[in-house]
Amino acid sequence: MRFPNAYKGVSKLFLAEILMLIGSIVGIIAAVLLLAAYSADPNGLVEGALATMGVSSIVMVASTVLAIIGFILNIVGLVQAKKDDGGFKLALIFALICIALSIVSSILANVNPNVAGWMEFVVTIFELCVFEYVVVGIMSLANQLGDQGMVSFGAKIRMLISILYIVLLIIRLFGNINVTFAGVVGIVGAILELVVYIGYLIYLAKAKKMLAK
Repeated sequence: MRFPNAYKGVSKLFLAEILMLIGSIVGIIAAVLLLAAYSADPNGLVEGALATMGVSSIVMVASTVLAIIGFILNIVGLVQAKKDDGGFKLALIFALICIALSIVSSILANVNPNVAGWMEFVVTIFELCVFEYVVVGIMSLANQLGDQGMVSFGAKIRMLISILYIVLLIIRLFGNINVTFAGVVGIVGAILELVVYIGYLIYLAKAKKMLAK
């Protein structure tokens, strides 16, 4: 094994993305339940609607817990992987910025929802940077190992991630401007993130196999 640190790091990144993927699916379910409950009873007075909102809240908490665990594994994985390639170091820096901005955004959610929404918009941009530089790091290792197939596949994944995140940024931008569609925008955004996670996860799985040799 030529890059043991990268192998350990990418393995953790792979596990982190699986947890985030599950969390994203759970988040979509919670958003759909909440939207359905609100549509049935905007004032939340009907007992069934209240129950649905309660279930949605529990599901959303589960999604948040999975996301937190995924974030921790992601950071640990990047710390390990950066020992073998500088691309992972840049990904780590952007990941830490994402966490810091997300915390600030959560604090401001009740104080100034508009500012918090725009901060989430910025977080999405830095998330793109994390994904991009993880793929760049893997491509660098693949190039050193002479695996041009992974280099080529990485370039395609980068393009896919960039296109989907640009679309996601546009959707979130409209979501911040017009809060009327915030619920629908949240569902569409979560679905787009799900697509990104799947593509990224496939590449991480291939990278893990490549680095294990």
